[in-house]
Amino acid sequence: MCTDNRTFYIGNRYIYAYDVKQHHRMKYKLDDNWKVALTALGQSEAMVEDPAQIMSTVLKFFHCVDKTGSFDPRDYFTDDDLEDARNIIDDYTKVHVKALEAATRYRENHKHY
Repeated sequence: MCTDNRTFYIGNRYIYAYDVKQHHRMKYKLDDNWKVALTALGQSEAMVEDPAQIMSTVLKFFHCVDKTGSFDPRDYFTDDDLEDARNIIDDYTKVHVKALEAATRYRENHKHY
């Protein structure tokens, strides 16, 4: 059951659900399902039209993980939405890898001995 007592935040490797009333934090591994689902959700019309729906949807993800151990983004999004989300993640990853490589080259070329 979704309540307004929970919130969430995203770390580097985990997504955390926090129950405000019970002061209880749950930790979930930030796997590909989470990344694709959150990216698809961020690109959806609901993001603009109904922000409360976003929290409700994410809380459904948590509830499903708590109940079954995982969730399937295909239960919440169309194949096109998920494909778009995967493309966004791939594009970001490519840019991030290039930026990391450039920063590494810069550090190697400008070492102070």
